[in-house]
Amino acid sequence: MQLRVIMMTSDKFIWALRPFIHLFQQFWGPEQEVLVAGYTPPDYVLPDNFQFYSIAQPEYPVGHWSKGLLKVLKYIEDDVFVLMLEDYWLCRQVDTAGIGMLADLVQDTPEILRMDLTTDRMYNGAAKDVGYYGHFDLVETDPSSEYQMSLQAGIWRRQHMLNLFRMEDGSWREELSPWEVELHISPTLTEWEAAGTTFRVLGTCQCPLRYINAFRGGDPGTVLNADKLPADVRAEMSERGWLKGE
Repeated sequence: MQLRVIMMTSDKFIWALRPFIHLFQQFWGPEQEVLVAGYTPPDYVLPDNFQFYSIAQPEYPVGHWSKGLLKVLKYIEDDVFVLMLEDYWLCRQVDTAGIGMLADLVQDTPEILRMDLTTDRMYNGAAKDVGYYGHFDLVETDPSSEYQMSLQAGIWRRQHMLNLFRMEDGSWREELSPWEVELHISPTLTEWEAAGTTFRVLGTCQCPLRYINAFRGGDPGTVLNADKLPADVRAEMSERGWLKGE
């Protein structure tokens, strides 16, 4: 199946799009289609596999991040997609074939909400083995597990995600920051479970997608975790002036 990457950004962090693209093209490849969802388009031409979608003008504040995400979810038609943020800077070769396999599994398993592509679920502390798929050992965490809605890179089922942001009165949860999405939406999965709807969250032990969290903490002027980049990549990034705060 064709799987698209949706990358969320904002004007505050738009400078990070250049290093994101540079590393993405190197470690994932120019064949992978990416939709950058932000606000003010960059003033340079994007590679052919990157497209920019402007969520709104003026930009929504960070406390309404979920409003922007919802607009993107209503704009795209993808049944499943990979969600990333602008500071997920790839640091090793991506298992593209493996991610394609996992996308097929999500597509063919209607109750899966999210397939974690990192170590988020494996190191959750409550993960249990649930067999294997291809060359992946699969793990799953219970609906009551913390950070079921973690925004670390993963494959998501779009309609399930929309359902979780819809309230009983038909309105939408539009006033949530990314951190509040993880904290406040995650506990609702147990409510859905009690009502008879299971949203499964799985991961693997193989971590097909590895990256640094360049702005953990929210400061766009300081790049963190650069020591986890390969030495040659880090040297190139530093030479280009992308490792701010060094």
